[in-house]
Amino acid sequence: MADPNKTVDQNILPVQAYFAVDGTFQTFIGQGQSFTVPITGAQSGLIITNSTLDSSPIGANSPSTGVFTNISTTTGTITTSPVNSTDIANKYYVDSIAQGLGPKAACQVGTTVNISLTGLQTIDTYTTLAGDRVLVKNQSTSSQNGIYIASASAWTRSTDMDVWSEVPGAYTVLLNGSQSNTGWVSTATQTGTIGVTAMPWVQFSANNTYYAGTGLTLASNTFSITNSGVTAASYGSATQTVTFVINAQGQITSATSQNIAIAATQITSGTIDSARISGSYTGITGVGTITAGTWNGTTIAVANGGTGATTLTGYVKGNGASPFTANATIPNTDITGLGTMSTQNANSVVITGGSATLSTLITSGLTGYLYGNGSSAVSASTTIPTSALSGSFVSTFSAGTTGFTPSTGTTGAITLSGTLNVANGGTGVTASSGVNSVVLRDSNANITANALDDGYTNVSASGTTITLVASSTRRYTITGSGGQVIKLPDATTLLSGAVFQFDNNQTTGAITINNNSNTLIVSVPSGGFVLVNLLSNSISAGSWDRHDQAPSNVSWSTNTFDYAGSITSATWNGVAVAINRGGTNGTATPTAGAIAYGSGTAYAFTSAGTTGQVLTSAGAGTPTWSAPTAVTTVTDDTTTNGTRYPLFANQTSGTITNEYTSSTKLQFNPSTGIFTATGFSGSGAGLTSIPNSALVNSSITVGSTAISLGSSATTIAGLTSVTSTTFVGALTGNASSATTATTATNATNIAITDNTSTNADYYPVFVANSSGNNPATTSSTKLKYNPSTGALYVSAIYIAP
Repeated sequence: MADPNKTVDQNILPVQAYFAVDGTFQTFIGQGQSFTVPITGAQSGLIITNSTLDSSPIGANSPSTGVFTNISTTTGTITTSPVNSTDIANKYYVDSIAQGLGPKAACQVGTTVNISLTGLQTIDTYTTLAGDRVLVKNQSTSSQNGIYIASASAWTRSTDMDVWSEVPGAYTVLLNGSQSNTGWVSTATQTGTIGVTAMPWVQFSANNTYYAGTGLTLASNTFSITNSGVTAASYGSATQTVTFVINAQGQITSATSQNIAIAATQITSGTIDSARISGSYTGITGVGTITAGTWNGTTIAVANGGTGATTLTGYVKGNGASPFTANATIPNTDITGLGTMSTQNANSVVITGGSATLSTLITSGLTGYLYGNGSSAVSASTTIPTSALSGSFVSTFSAGTTGFTPSTGTTGAITLSGTLNVANGGTGVTASSGVNSVVLRDSNANITANALDDGYTNVSASGTTITLVASSTRRYTITGSGGQVIKLPDATTLLSGAVFQFDNNQTTGAITINNNSNTLIVSVPSGGFVLVNLLSNSISAGSWDRHDQAPSNVSWSTNTFDYAGSITSATWNGVAVAINRGGTNGTATPTAGAIAYGSGTAYAFTSAGTTGQVLTSAGAGTPTWSAPTAVTTVTDDTTTNGTRYPLFANQTSGTITNEYTSSTKLQFNPSTGIFTATGFSGSGAGLTSIPNSALVNSSITVGSTAISLGSSATTIAGLTSVTSTTFVGALTGNASSATTATTATNATNIAITDNTSTNADYYPVFVANSSGNNPATTSSTKLKYNPSTGALYVSAIYIAP
């Protein structure tokens, strides 16, 4: 706004004022001017913003660390561990260092069992999140223990526990689960390798570490008494005693009840009733009544209730306290009350007087049923008169084709005879044998027969399911081709143990056998045979058992199995298949990359090699993998008088897996130095010399002439040209040109070279004759020519007329 002193308007200006603590006005502070409030004494409720403390900002959104010369406080916490030498340390860090521990950041949860180190999962009731620290301490392989970072994929070790120097004495706290607020420390060795050396952990609390002693089990924070193997139950009774086994800690580790059986010599007091006495005893006194038993002791005296005798035959007679005696007859003096017995014949006793019982009226010679008739003597009859009977009885029966019919109703047992016809519900026979006889069970409820044939059905395969019922035949043969589905009966309508037989006689196609719920029981291939047995008929589907028989082209014995066809899909569950049966005679599972080899009795597998390795034979032993040999030992051999075979390759670059020899076409003898091949090709320019001794008995054809090598010169015919710089001897025949020749017979042309520059003496050539073979001749001092100057020097010139 404009300067207020330069306008005519009245303006109200906001101003700042400064007052003392007691409220006294001190001064105004001009517009836009900053001021500083002096702070003395204790202040509260201050909000300080956009200011500094000892040149460092305070009260900002991200305050910097203030620099203080001295701090004194009674409370407060420091959550971070010190890093620099001048950092403040909290009590947790100090305690850890004092205990020789390496404190680690807290973990969300710790394991209690072996886990898979991949994927988010629930551990000790806590569901892990990606990035959670997890203490893994219960792995079956202890080297896998440690602090991990949870992940939806494979877990990784935390960066503060991924090298071994961070492992020994590592300490952390668990925050969740049944082990929450517990501390754990690694007791691993000082030296080791991550993932290789064991990493055990134990629970740690302050300065104490707890271990479960004998008889105790420690789980998290709880000690429990270890189960001793004794089942919770009541032991011992009035008839049983208990035997205990107690360990050194006073725990019962075994308790067994057994019936009480005490030797008689161990009984020193009390009373045993006679019913409890068994065994052999030399004397028993004061017992009660023995109601059962076998006496095996000495003779019991009469005074003790015995007979006093060891044997007795006849009528026994007592005589006071003396032992009993026995007589063949009873003396008359010992019979009283019946008078005198005139006769003692037991078969015919006659009563001579006095009153008599019924027996006195029985006459001799009676046969049949005895019958009394008032005062008359007793008579005998072969039948019982109806008048003598009372109650219900049957006097006659009508038997035959209509059955057995009594004359009137009766009660009690009646014995019948005769035969009831089959038409009337009988068997029609008195004995079961022969054709059309009734089959009877023996005493063991068994039936014996030559053959018992079930019903049989032979049907051609069709596309329609055959549904069986309880009345269906039990044996089926399926012919034709294309397959057949068969549904078994409702099992509740059958007896358990019912057996169905199915024979697949189709050329192609299987028999599919389903239970009554259309669930597959077995599929029988062409040529196969199966028996299906009902184990339980409690439900409609039933519980069925199958017993397959192999097709007709399969045979087997105790240790062999032969099948002429090909098995396209099968699982072998028997013993190892022998080598001569097409198997390996071994059970080892091959490792990927392993090579099979023969052990002599079975096939075995090598270990898997690594890329680039080669397999080396160990003779009859196990082949081994090794790196290829970089060099081959070279041995100087100039003495062996034998044939050796030079090696060669089939390529000119790269690496080779095979080297080759040519046995009859390429050979070398170290003793003689002779290199033998069936032929040589090339210019031979590299050869320095061939001694005559190596050329004997050899020849070379030049032109049309075979020249023997290593012998004297010979005539060569048929050459079209000969070139030589050191030719020695006569070269005969016609040549179109001769570069240099001692004698050139009838040479038509010679080579001429134009020379006008050589500054030297040349000697013109002349011959002695005008024709024929002549030597070339010069005259050194008499005839010369200089090509450079063109001067011809001659001692004299004669010009013919």
